[in-house]
Amino acid sequence: MKKLDSYQRLVARLKLFPDRNWLELYFDYVNELMAYTGLSSDDPRLVMSLPVAKNLPVTINNRYVCEIFIGKTPTVGFLLGADVAQAPEIRLKSIDKYLFDPRSGQALLGAPVLLYFRDIPVVDFLKEEWKQASLFELNCQKKSQYKAYHEPLLYEVAVNPLYRNSILNEVFAN
Repeated sequence: MKKLDSYQRLVARLKLFPDRNWLELYFDYVNELMAYTGLSSDDPRLVMSLPVAKNLPVTINNRYVCEIFIGKTPTVGFLLGADVAQAPEIRLKSIDKYLFDPRSGQALLGAPVLLYFRDIPVVDFLKEEWKQASLFELNCQKKSQYKAYHEPLLYEVAVNPLYRNSILNEVFAN
């Protein structure tokens, strides 16, 4: 069986998602995060991969900072500080969570949380808190142990509107 190249795997993965607008909004968020953090595709701390699972994660160092996932229904996850993740208005909108282990010297209750939502929450408060939690992660290490799995094309889809439009036109042609 012939191994698919990065472009073919990316197109195949994007075809799993039912809604172009949903992908556009997710990539807008990722683009905003890249601008906010100053991360480039070749930064050793950034990994945007196409894992076997049906998701599109963005990893800074060793933690997902956001991902979209196709399960029974599409979901999106954002890394948030533990205090923000416990806020009632945020908890009520979330459908699931992943609790990270604390870093060395970090209190258990201070570890960030990846909260999952059915829809991409367009909440400025949440977006700012997510960017701050991601920036904190950026400063925790010098490189990701998963960098070998980084897909530069996925980064390009997020930060280059012309490339994104071109590939999404192909994905949603029918």
